[in-house]
Amino acid sequence: MSTLTEQLEKGMALFDAGRWFEAHEAWEDHWLAAEGQDRLFLQGLIQLAGALHKGLVMGHPPGMASLAHQAAQKLAHVSQGCPGLGGLDVAGAARLAHDVEVAARRWNDDGGAYPQPTPRLSSVALGAARCGCSHAC
Repeated sequence: MSTLTEQLEKGMALFDAGRWFEAHEAWEDHWLAAEGQDRLFLQGLIQLAGALHKGLVMGHPPGMASLAHQAAQKLAHVSQGCPGLGGLDVAGAARLAHDVEVAARRWNDDGGAYPQPTPRLSSVALGAARCGCSHAC
């Protein structure tokens, strides 16, 4: 099995390419083995990928909104203890999930097309920066 960092990067590339189901798959083995904040962080990312798949691939905005809401809550909780994990600004990822939720609710209410550009995790990447907390970010 590859390292968590390798799988996070692979999943992020898949996510940004609009391959949300594959991103979820890239993270799932590590999520199943993870504990604590790492587990919650990965679950939030998986739920965000699942939300986009459910909405933009399967055409189900209510399911998209629900999963994005759950993802935002988990990521916001993790960001309180460690602002950066896996090369991501966790609070930024939480805001991204919240934006997806809001857009999905608007899409459900108004019909038509999804009302915003497709979200990208690279937009909340930390790059080489580290968060400075006690966690091994």
